[in-house]
Amino acid sequence: MKLPDFAVRRFITVLMIFLGIMILGIVALVSLPIDLFPEIEIPAISVVTIYEGVSAADVESQITKKIEDRISTVSNLDELTSTSQEGISVVTALFDWKTNLDEASNDIRDALELAKPGLPEDANDPMMFKINTSMFPILVYAATADENYGGLNYLIENEVADPLRRIPGVGAVQTIGGLERQIRVEFDPRKIEAYNLNLQGVMSTIARENADQPVGSVKINQTEYIVRVPGEFDSPDEISNVVLGVYAGRPVYLRDVARVDDSFKEITAMVRSEGRQGVIFMVQKQSGANSVQIADKVRAEVMALSKNLPSDVHLTEVYDTSIFIRRSLSNLSESVILGALVVLLVVYLFLRHIRSSFIVALTIPFSLIIAFFAFLLLKYTLNMVSLMSFAIAVGLVVDDAIVVLDNITRHIESGSRPLEAALYGTSEVGLAVMASTLTVVAVFAPMLFAGGLTGIMFTQLAAAVIIMILASLFASLTLTPALASRILRRSDLEMKTEHSAVIRRIYNTSERWFHATEEKYGVLLAWALRNKKKTVLTTAAVFLGSLALLPFVSTEFIPEGDSGDVQINFEMAPGTRMETTSAVATELAKVFTDSVPEVKHVFYRAGQSSTGMSAAMGQAGGSHVGMVGAKLVEQKFRDRSSAEVADIIRRYAQTVPGILKMDIKAGNPMGNILFGGDKPITIQIIGHDVDQTNELAAKIKRIVENTRGAKDAKISRPVGRPELIINIDREKAALLGTGLGDISDAIKTQVLGSEATKYREAGDEYQIYIRAKEDARQNIEDLSRLVITSRSGATVRLDNVATIVESTGPTEIARRDRERIVKVEAEVFKRPLGDVAADIAEELTRIEIPEGIDVTFGGSVKEQRESFTDLLFLLILSLVLVYMVMASQFESLRDPFIIMFSVPFAFVGVIWALILTGTTLSLISFIGVIILVGIVVKNAIIMIDYTNILRRRGLSVNQAVPLAGKHRLRPVLMTALAMILGMLPLALSRNEGAEIWRPLGITVVGGLLVSTLVTLVLIPVIYSIFEGRKNHIQGETS
Repeated sequence: MKLPDFAVRRFITVLMIFLGIMILGIVALVSLPIDLFPEIEIPAISVVTIYEGVSAADVESQITKKIEDRISTVSNLDELTSTSQEGISVVTALFDWKTNLDEASNDIRDALELAKPGLPEDANDPMMFKINTSMFPILVYAATADENYGGLNYLIENEVADPLRRIPGVGAVQTIGGLERQIRVEFDPRKIEAYNLNLQGVMSTIARENADQPVGSVKINQTEYIVRVPGEFDSPDEISNVVLGVYAGRPVYLRDVARVDDSFKEITAMVRSEGRQGVIFMVQKQSGANSVQIADKVRAEVMALSKNLPSDVHLTEVYDTSIFIRRSLSNLSESVILGALVVLLVVYLFLRHIRSSFIVALTIPFSLIIAFFAFLLLKYTLNMVSLMSFAIAVGLVVDDAIVVLDNITRHIESGSRPLEAALYGTSEVGLAVMASTLTVVAVFAPMLFAGGLTGIMFTQLAAAVIIMILASLFASLTLTPALASRILRRSDLEMKTEHSAVIRRIYNTSERWFHATEEKYGVLLAWALRNKKKTVLTTAAVFLGSLALLPFVSTEFIPEGDSGDVQINFEMAPGTRMETTSAVATELAKVFTDSVPEVKHVFYRAGQSSTGMSAAMGQAGGSHVGMVGAKLVEQKFRDRSSAEVADIIRRYAQTVPGILKMDIKAGNPMGNILFGGDKPITIQIIGHDVDQTNELAAKIKRIVENTRGAKDAKISRPVGRPELIINIDREKAALLGTGLGDISDAIKTQVLGSEATKYREAGDEYQIYIRAKEDARQNIEDLSRLVITSRSGATVRLDNVATIVESTGPTEIARRDRERIVKVEAEVFKRPLGDVAADIAEELTRIEIPEGIDVTFGGSVKEQRESFTDLLFLLILSLVLVYMVMASQFESLRDPFIIMFSVPFAFVGVIWALILTGTTLSLISFIGVIILVGIVVKNAIIMIDYTNILRRRGLSVNQAVPLAGKHRLRPVLMTALAMILGMLPLALSRNEGAEIWRPLGITVVGGLLVSTLVTLVLIPVIYSIFEGRKNHIQGETS
């Protein structure tokens, strides 16, 4: 091989190359952004349209359906979902994960332009946005105040949020709750009628009187003057003096028919933290920014800004992703470093020479550090997935160097000079090392092209491992022989009398142990070769018996990390006033403070944001909806998990009266947003008949409630909300000179209110909002006396042209692919998701589903099934590619087939490990199964390749097989133990965030442990059987 020859003869050049790589890697490491997971751009585009004061049914017919009709023509559309709530329409287009969302955005933007002419004029323009994990808040603060509560929203927006927005890397700062200034003009309908005023005319007059009017310019002598008529209001008091008209010979002022208050907007969301009223502000980072670094900057800025706030204003940090990210990555890094140290210890214990161990040890930093430089070029972040790739690679990158160095050492011990030993030793095993490395590459390469969430999550892991494995191959073929030729001597490999007695004793004891192990292995292998049939039948029985245990392996999607967050979302009867919802939220918050000593912060929100953001994230909205959130102390300072705390809270919360629906979630509150707000258990019922789907949903809800492990079962379709229906007599209206549109506009202005104009002060704008006074719209009788102005200018009371009746209507209408849908949803507690879903699916087969209604699983169950299907395909593809790589290397179809017998027993080890540790087969552990395909064949390749070398040297099968096994036992055990013990810290970790990565360690350790033991015995036996048959056939032919 040319590469080892170049490395040995150009030692300084090789040294400079690797030193340069290390410098570039270290520089890149400092520049890498840090996050919890790779940035995920969800293949969904949502269109949110605000249409204030309109019922869900009207939003559906006037907004949602029209937008759906246009968006449904967009190409590559996978699924179209929508939610119509009071005043808000959300239409979400779901695409395949591989879709170019920029192109899809342009298509949807074009579709919306076609839909806009058909939308109501007073509806807001549709807002379109893509959901990205960078949209999730990295920090959430609660600001509370007593005396300054009235101006708290303004204070936070101007004195806190604006400076935070100027921090590089901060994407947005959103504020929820508090009081927003509004100039309220509350008129008396009776006085409007008495003065014979036109309501629309009143609004127009206020708007016209609040305007600066430029009227041209004049030239006087040598100067040109701009002529303008200033008209904007200088103070709210001026608004009262606006002249609306003349009645009985005297001017009618606005103050004669209305009261003008410099007040606040009607509250739509109420926030409290630690029992005090306040606001919440959330900080979002820009895409690709360093979450931890941005959080540190924001935290420091908030601390500085808080010193300038009034004394009664307190800022409390209630949610900080950077803490969990920092702790999780720190704990995972510790596992990786500990794994690396264990690997180095294993290498030293086997080689028992400082110089040899040093040569192998250098492979680890060189192979890993080059990945940082690659991350920077590929615009990857340093996150939990990328660190898992380091945990995987740390035990793999030494394999090639171990095999190469072991062979070089054998040549030196046989009398070769170090330079010759380095050249011939490396060349002799170079092809085998390359083949074994390429098998690992063949396993990870398909992940680069995987679709769905699997591809998004693990493309970075695959790329990182491939880079590090190829780097280790390069290092083993260049740096290892180069160093070996310079620093290894035969005298260094022998234990001299000059060494201390302790070292000699350790060396001699370990040597006797190694020889004893080799002898015992030789005896076992000899017995297996004499009893081939028994060996094969025994291993086959073990394999088949293990497959029988497969039904006992539970499954789930992604293990939930314990971030210390607990959240209660609850709904009361539709129409419940926000003050009542707030009182219930206060009671639930008290449950936390009284029953959970581990709680650190508690905050709650009642009502919804006026931006429609909560609806776009799949959350319910309205005055009857509330949320209580709590942050627990760090995991190491509490005995209970956040899930156990959530279950305790659940028992107390179920006793609170008035709550119709409730779900309690432990873990990252942003997690379920990835699936459109769906719960882990989500059963979708699609059908047009509302009564039939409601009846079926009730049956399925009872099934879910009776399923062990399912908690907080609920039906997504809310009960009807109280409504007042105004039935207009069109004929009477026409006779009185008015119509449906005029009447609707007048009622809307008086009941909901309308913005007449803006009041400007110190660069800020505030609504001048006109509405009927509250005691004129408190009951049906008040509404019937509302006034409408006819086209002739006369006033008409509503009860002259309409009747008002009480009714109920939906608060939310959900649709999928333009068909109404209802969901039965539930959380999962102390039981794997796959087991709960399987039990529910079995019960669903026993109920009768009406014709025309479809029932399917959504949420995490759907994502799990799709991801497992993708991973199963990747597993099969990996097996095929590994075989193809080995066939090309060996120029044989038989030898790779023999080597592949080591793979099934990796699966056996995985099954045993998962059952014994109570670990589920999840997305993380499934990745471990695929990884094992490339790892377990490496040792078999080394054994078979060396056996073939001995055969070419003239040894018979019966001579070559035992000798190859004996000579390759140490490197096989060394590489296997390096990987097993390197992953052991990952498998045993109990630190914060370990719930996510632990299954990977358990899977790899279990699979590799069993596979290695079987490989050392079964592979030589299979090889012997095939060679024996080959010789038998050749003998008959001759």
